[in-house]
Amino acid sequence: MTQFLIRLFEAPKVDFHNHIEAMEREYGVRSVDIKLTNQINLSSKDILKYLSLDDDSLSREVYHSLNRYIDQENATVESSLGINPDTSPEEVLKTIVDYVHNNSLISPTYFVKHPKIKSFVKKHPPKKVMKTLAYRSVDSLLKREPNGLVLSLARELEGVDWHKEYVKFCSNLVGSDCTIGDISLSVVSPRTRQHLKGSKIDLSYLVRLSAETGSLALVAPEKRFKNDTITFLVAILDGIYQLRLFGNYFNYISFGKDFGKNFARGVTKGIRSGTGDNNSIMWPALYRHMSGQNLDEPLIIDDNIERPTKTISKNFELSLPWHKFDDIVYGDQEIVSLNLMDIVTNSSNDFAFNQRYIHSAQQEIWDRLSYEYLKGAI
Repeated sequence: MTQFLIRLFEAPKVDFHNHIEAMEREYGVRSVDIKLTNQINLSSKDILKYLSLDDDSLSREVYHSLNRYIDQENATVESSLGINPDTSPEEVLKTIVDYVHNNSLISPTYFVKHPKIKSFVKKHPPKKVMKTLAYRSVDSLLKREPNGLVLSLARELEGVDWHKEYVKFCSNLVGSDCTIGDISLSVVSPRTRQHLKGSKIDLSYLVRLSAETGSLALVAPEKRFKNDTITFLVAILDGIYQLRLFGNYFNYISFGKDFGKNFARGVTKGIRSGTGDNNSIMWPALYRHMSGQNLDEPLIIDDNIERPTKTISKNFELSLPWHKFDDIVYGDQEIVSLNLMDIVTNSSNDFAFNQRYIHSAQQEIWDRLSYEYLKGAI
């Protein structure tokens, strides 16, 4: 067991040790974590050449170098999309959404049929959401606001009773209640954003994901911010990527027993950890394996889900090959993420070095660790 991964995942030593031992027992392979640590360290050294840095560069130097590159990449994306400093935040979002649609970056996923969602919301009106958005009737709410946004807001604003009914609704779903369709994107209206201002909703989250409805609701900020165009683009593409992972998981479990209960756990607790079964804990790894095999498995697509950085690299002439950096971090004690999602988050928030964000790299490396254990057992 490596101390590096304990620091990276910010995990309690005993819990992480027990989890690694459990994975070794289950899959019959050992020392995957040690091998992965060595691979990450070697890869991080190779990537330094792209940044014109030496092997002994300090983590702070790497961090600031990455931020400077994001300045360049943002300028490239804005030039390609025709965005300038006078473009409003709403127009920036709409321009990116149009680009995503026009370049076929929207993909299918698996979600609950919209009439089914609406039926639940009508039966159990999210009264706090209605009050916050100034709707007198649930019919007006559903007519003017996307289903995904309504559910996303309800999960944050409504009380325990509403949540219990919602979990019960999800737990009773069967496969025929769901369908396959394109992911939908919607920009939150200025009216809705104004009503949300001052509520408990954190409007700094640019993309609100609803796995149940296969949709993303995009929130325009009040004003432009540093490197916002590439931040929006990466966040939207990452949302599409996450929805496809959710959709394939939901589709996969729909062929087994207890679909509704597993669906509810996936919605409320995620599909990477804590959902109570090995398939969901290791879902991205399991999917990655199955999608690369000629297996008669119930998948809604037969290719690997493309990561956002690969999509960006294919569509824009950026300075660095960011798709090579997804699951790599630099440094041992002071860890710096090389993941584009983390870097744009650090840049757009103007985070100092001691505030740096590494969540997306943690997620990617966790998926990779799980995949390596699974692959070693097959």
